[in-house]
Order: sequence, then C-alpha cells, then structure tokens
Amino acid sequence: MSRNTYETMFECSGENLFMKDKGVIKVLVVNDNQKACNRFERFLTNAGCKVYVVNDGERALEVLKNITIDIVLLNVMMADSMGYLRYIKKTHSDIPVIMTNGGKDEKTSMKLMESGAFAYLSQPINFEHLQSFLISSILYNIKYN
Repeated sequence: MSRNTYETMFECSGENLFMKDKGVIKVLVVNDNQKACNRFERFLTNAGCKVYVVNDGERALEVLKNITIDIVLLNVMMADSMGYLRYIKKTHSDIPVIMTNGGKDEKTSMKLMESGAFAYLSQPINFEHLQSFLISSILYNIKYN
C-alpha cells in the first residue's frame, strides 16, 4: 500500500474503554481533509484505538482487504462516498460505518442510514457523540457478530 502525508498509523496500548479481547480496536478513517484526519487521529489514538488514515476510497478498500478493521469513519463529502459505503456494507457487512460530514442535512442522514451507515456525525464534530457511536458500534458487534 502506498503512503502519503495523509496516511499514518498509530497504536496506543493500555487499558481503556476501546480494548477488545485480543487487541486494540482498529479504526479506519477515510477523509480527504488533512485537518479532519488529524483531529480524528488524535482523538482515537488518545482513546487507545489503532488508527489507519487514508485520503480516498480506493485506499480504504486496500486497507479493508489486508487488515481486519473494527470500525470505519467515512467522509460523506468525498467523491463517491455513497458507493464506497454500499461496497463496504456488501463486502464487510459486520463492520459499522460511521459517516462524517461538513454540515447538517437530515435528508442526507436518512439516505446514509438507509444505505447501511451505522451512524451519521455532522460537523462541527462533537467528540462525545463520536465516543458514544464508537461504544454503540462495539456493543452492536459483540451482540450480533
């Protein structure tokens, strides 16, 4: 997998809320906005997650083919984000996808949920809401997978 300035990987260990039985929760952040990537990466790393950050959908699919990911954060504003959401849900139906967006649009939110998104997070990002969605998605996976 090729790497660029948007793609980084961090691992933070220790006991915390985001530990699972045999390792750290792995989160894939798919976003073409570097500032947003940095904010997500910092929050998730501090929460104890292993974070993979890519700047487009094609790289996200590469990561999903090669690494077992627990949760995906996908930016709605990227090119063909709906197509990537549908593809991820078709090929990795057990992975919760939390969609992120630069604005509040109820119509978009409903469309995303109908297409398989686990949750929709509008900007400005409320990290307490993100934490709640992460916990919910982890509990959902434990119960249904």
